[in-house]
Amino acid sequence: MSIKKIVLVSMSVMAMQLQSKAQTAPTEKQFCVNQGDFIIDAFYGYPYVLGNAIKEAFKSSNNNSVNNTNVISVNNLNHLGAKFEYMVTEDIGLGLEYTFAAVYMQYYDENSVIQTNGQNLIIAGYYNASLTKQRILGRVNFHYATTAHFDPYASIGAGYKNSVLKTTNPYDNYSVNAFNTGILNAFPVSFRLGLGLRYFFNDNIGLNIEAGIGGPSVQGGLTVKF
Repeated sequence: MSIKKIVLVSMSVMAMQLQSKAQTAPTEKQFCVNQGDFIIDAFYGYPYVLGNAIKEAFKSSNNNSVNNTNVISVNNLNHLGAKFEYMVTEDIGLGLEYTFAAVYMQYYDENSVIQTNGQNLIIAGYYNASLTKQRILGRVNFHYATTAHFDPYASIGAGYKNSVLKTTNPYDNYSVNAFNTGILNAFPVSFRLGLGLRYFFNDNIGLNIEAGIGGPSVQGGLTVKF
């Protein structure tokens, strides 16, 4: 066999080997989310609007000379939550969202109590109060322009919400009951319209961010996909 034929045969064998390796080599997934995927988002959301309003109201009460209530501390936790989504198609996911929001307060209060003998007794003390809100919603996510790492989506959701005010001050029970049975809980319906984005570092772990109306204006956190 001539040198020329040996070279041609060797080149042909090398080409076949390279082609075989290229066909068997792993390729990067085209999309980071696909039909059948189960996705969990854990997030922190800001702000808790009612919590901020309560915080400002308690602060202003310290400047009211006719009010015997003095705020010691106010802590607005804002929102903590989780979202669960199952991809029913390549573009549509169905799921649930749960959020918990809270503001915690400590205050000093003086209460006037009329005794059986007609005397006026002032009872003072330090008390704790909390306002918590819970929401659970069904959600539909519409995924678009998905890539190997980025998952943008639009979302719509609706469900149930409930707010509860509590205090260790027994003299505030009437106000607390009026609040809990008032207009805030008269329509226990929650909704969500949002735009979100997930970024996946690999097949299972990523970050999420979402902006919208209904619930926290901005939320973000960690994503896990199975």
